[in-house]
Amino acid sequence: MKAKQRTLVVLLALLAAACGAFALLYFRNAKAADDGGAQEAIALGDYAAADIRSICYTFAGETISLTQQDDTWILSDDPEYHVDQTTVQSMVTALSPMQALRRLENAGDPAQYGLASPEQTVTVQTENGETTFSFGSSNSVTGAVYLQMSGDDAVYTVSSAKKSCFACGKAGLYSTSYTPVTIARSEITRIRYAFQSDTERFQVSLEAVSEPVESDGADSSGDAAQEYETVWYLENESATAIQSHVTEMLSQITAATSAQETQPGGLAVYGLDQPALTVQLTGSGGEEQTFYLGIGSDGYYLMEQGGTSVYTVSGEVLDAFCVTAGELRTPTRTEEAGFDSDAAFSTALDSAG
Repeated sequence: MKAKQRTLVVLLALLAAACGAFALLYFRNAKAADDGGAQEAIALGDYAAADIRSICYTFAGETISLTQQDDTWILSDDPEYHVDQTTVQSMVTALSPMQALRRLENAGDPAQYGLASPEQTVTVQTENGETTFSFGSSNSVTGAVYLQMSGDDAVYTVSSAKKSCFACGKAGLYSTSYTPVTIARSEITRIRYAFQSDTERFQVSLEAVSEPVESDGADSSGDAAQEYETVWYLENESATAIQSHVTEMLSQITAATSAQETQPGGLAVYGLDQPALTVQLTGSGGEEQTFYLGIGSDGYYLMEQGGTSVYTVSGEVLDAFCVTAGELRTPTRTEEAGFDSDAAFSTALDSAG
């Protein structure tokens, strides 16, 4: 009985070893067949990144067309849209040139690789013509993606990263680091804002003042060096500094936007027909920008006076400015009327709704 048991144990061990060897051989063969193993990459195209003039690709039912204009990538049919340049640069890198892991010999019918109805196509335009790449299905073992290029019946495998960098619709191309505020934050010297709702309406004006600060330093002559700092006050009221409040206001109004609509249509959808907040910024050189913030049914929206785009912003922008002059002062001060005498800002407010 013990001899039979030992024989059974040996047979099971041999079977396990055989299964392991078969699995290892299978994965090695699959990898060699579909990603070329350690073979050198195959360049599909003879152009460089600097040669690419336009890229057109499909994703999730969208057709995205990008054109290079003055060293900046724009949407061909919507040039005002703020495209994330880093995202497009990753596409350029993937295409310059497209590199295959392996050319499949005797590939047979392209349909078995998902190439009869490609999951995605990318067309790159250079000065010398255009090339279209068709992405098929992925190899279940290696993850490599099957690909064909125009003018070539061969089937290739490429890294899945070559395909995934084009998994981006128009919304995904938006530069979420963009802010419509063009006055440098450090150059803003005046903030005027007005809030209005069904139950409340107020206006506030703030100004930055450069004030000397004590310093232990000395200039080259040996005299004490005079340093200055920017301090914010209610306009014409130097009794109470409101630094922390203004820091938050500036942080929020200059924060990056999360989306852009270049053809907004009716402004009521965004609450911009009767904006809840109007903010006017003045730079040290006298330049001005006025913004309106609306509360839509699904978010908060910002629009510059005279602009055509609507931007999606955080509700924290509105929160930062929902502060009356009285709340900015010390509790012993009484709230005053605001600055209705300023014709420029009142005109901007009236034009908003």
